[in-house]
Amino acid sequence: MKIEAVKMDRKLTKRKKEKTDEDDTDDGGSHESFETTTDAKRAKFDNSLLISSLQLIDKTSSAGNAKLSTLHFVQPSLQNLLDEPELLDGFRSEMSYRATRQADEQLCYDSERRLVTWAIDWCRQTAEIADVHHTNDKISLLRASCAPLVLLELGCQSSFGPSDTQIPFCNNSFLSAHCIPPSTSFLRWKTIQSLNKWAQRELKPLCLRAKEIVLLKALIALNPDANGLSSDAESSIRMLRERVHTALFQLLMENSEPITAASRLAQILLLIPQLSLMGVDVIEQVKVRNTFNKRSAFGEGLLFWQLYGDIFDDANDDSYLEHSASCSPTDSQYTTDSI
Repeated sequence: MKIEAVKMDRKLTKRKKEKTDEDDTDDGGSHESFETTTDAKRAKFDNSLLISSLQLIDKTSSAGNAKLSTLHFVQPSLQNLLDEPELLDGFRSEMSYRATRQADEQLCYDSERRLVTWAIDWCRQTAEIADVHHTNDKISLLRASCAPLVLLELGCQSSFGPSDTQIPFCNNSFLSAHCIPPSTSFLRWKTIQSLNKWAQRELKPLCLRAKEIVLLKALIALNPDANGLSSDAESSIRMLRERVHTALFQLLMENSEPITAASRLAQILLLIPQLSLMGVDVIEQVKVRNTFNKRSAFGEGLLFWQLYGDIFDDANDDSYLEHSASCSPTDSQYTTDSI
């Protein structure tokens, strides 16, 4: 056999081997690309499902029912209300923000009762999505997020409304930023002005879409730093909160470029500490009112008393949970560091 023939055969063999290696590499790359695409589709589907679940919570929490309340005959604790949501059926009136008349003492109280019921429903159902089923953990989440949640709801409605000087309530009444509110109001004049200014300067320019709003509500309700959470609940809440955060960013990415989406995400997240600071004023107002206005503190108002207590209440969370007594969380719970 000639040497030239042997060399040519070796060259052909080498070329075949190189081509085979390239084909193997191409197959691997294609497989990895397929897996990446599949994971992305699965993540997008999971995020869509999560958003749909949160939208359902928001819809059902705001809807009314015709059932009678049993709270006129009993004085349940927060544990009872979270374990048996039907106890609040009579308080779930249809939420409407048409702002047709200025709120008096009774309208302020009725609106507060409905908004707190709405916040209870939000916290209870988001906690269940996170597989947090212990009532004590749900109470901790409710105490930490009730005021910011309510303020966000009112702020959004104010930014949507025709007037830039009114805070609309869920029973078609409103409070004016130019008038001192009734003594029974859970919002004092300073808070009304702050909320109104925040809604017009921060919320209105953002033009938040419906899905963005429900995701923001979920981020507020899912506070892993809520005082009194068990370690298991804290871990579960953090995991779900990360999912909500990811879903929000993916939603923003679908509507804009990455840089624009990141900027809008930062603007939305910055709303949370601002709501927390205003929430401190709401809690202090409720505690003062509970101290000096016993008529609204007891009876049907027992719910609000149990949430925040009064200014002289130094009981800790453990004693409350053991005895179903009223308690007052510390103000440090509502600083921006806790979000």
